[in-house]
Amino acid sequence: MPTTRSGTNSTPAPTADAANLPVSPATLTVGNTAGTPANPTAQPGFTPASLEFAVTALFQEPLNSPLMLALRRDGSNCLVDLLSFSEDEVRELKYDTPIIDKL
Repeated sequence: MPTTRSGTNSTPAPTADAANLPVSPATLTVGNTAGTPANPTAQPGFTPASLEFAVTALFQEPLNSPLMLALRRDGSNCLVDLLSFSEDEVRELKYDTPIIDKL
């Protein structure tokens, strides 16, 4: 059994090691002890491709659909932006289609 510096046979306090961290040490910022990734925007839900996936695969709409145009007009750039909408904000989404008069 390991001993403490004073020579008693009590169990030493657990030490932090790489196996107990929630993320690999390489992704942590200096001084960041919470285990948050150094660059959260590199996560999949923060990429423009995640919004495109949600619109095309989940909602089965093309990228030039009124839904995607409304999201882009609103400033949504990723899936996390889409998930942050409240019900009222979803109802307020609008995309103005241009009206072309017949000649």
